[in-house]
Amino acid sequence: MALRTTRRRRALQAVSAVVCALIITVVASWQPIEAESLPFDRTNPFIWDNDAEHDAFTLPFVLALANSGALNLVGISQSPHPFKTSSENFQTAVTAARSSGWKNIPDATWDLGPYYMTALTAPSSRRIEETEPLNTAPAAMIRDRVLTLGTDSKPVVIGSGGALTTVASAYLMALQDGRGPEFAQKAIVAPAIGLVGLTPFGAEYNASQDEWSLYIVLTRLRVVLAPLDLAMTIGDQQRVWQALREIPVGSTVSYAGIAARIGSPQSVRAVAQACAANAIAVAIPCHRVVRHDGALSGYRWGVERKRTLLERERAENYVEA
Repeated sequence: MALRTTRRRRALQAVSAVVCALIITVVASWQPIEAESLPFDRTNPFIWDNDAEHDAFTLPFVLALANSGALNLVGISQSPHPFKTSSENFQTAVTAARSSGWKNIPDATWDLGPYYMTALTAPSSRRIEETEPLNTAPAAMIRDRVLTLGTDSKPVVIGSGGALTTVASAYLMALQDGRGPEFAQKAIVAPAIGLVGLTPFGAEYNASQDEWSLYIVLTRLRVVLAPLDLAMTIGDQQRVWQALREIPVGSTVSYAGIAARIGSPQSVRAVAQACAANAIAVAIPCHRVVRHDGALSGYRWGVERKRTLLERERAENYVEA
């Protein structure tokens, strides 16, 4: 029995060593994005939106940044989570910080009411304008702070670490008030903020929690892939992905067309390979690339999903600013 336990312990230690080595390798090879490349800095109004206090980019850390003046924190909000049993009271952390003498700490708007584990429902028309927002206190706070504090030159940065339900609802509430374009101009969304190595738009994260909110945010708001920006890729793949992001919503381009746009018309095969390597789903819209005859080709998430995305975008008839 003792021998079996020792072997099991050694096996676990070996596995642990391999995992640690992999983590060290990833961290050592990761290069942070230059601050100049981001369209905001520490003076921009910042809203922390998350589904848990001790998630990535934790609330205590954000409060510490605000206290030191490194972050212009103007709001704290909560997003739903599919496994929540109730809203998490973020105000407790705010009260503790203030009692310690910390400054520049705003109230938390945390109560989601009955919507603590609810996703947005896509209307049968698949039109964003017909989507019913979750009318919660956190969504109303984000809407009001963006519209009152954001400007064209200094937009409000919404750093979200969970599903984008609350953020999308804030936009939809502004849209109902006739101020949707103004909200979009005055806000920047940094999804999955604080995470390294996790694709915020992959099927395993925001998309699986609230796919319709993800679609709304990507098509209507400015999004910065904070830890997964294109600056982390290299060479031809980066140029291909940038060209993909420039394809207007509702439009398609052939693989040969993308090759021509990056100045390498002979690289049609390389374009196809770059599309296949895209792991960030609709954030880099490789679903808008088709064959030369307009037919749909392969798609990492399935041809039917590609068809659905294109039909949805065409139905929206929305042109990005």
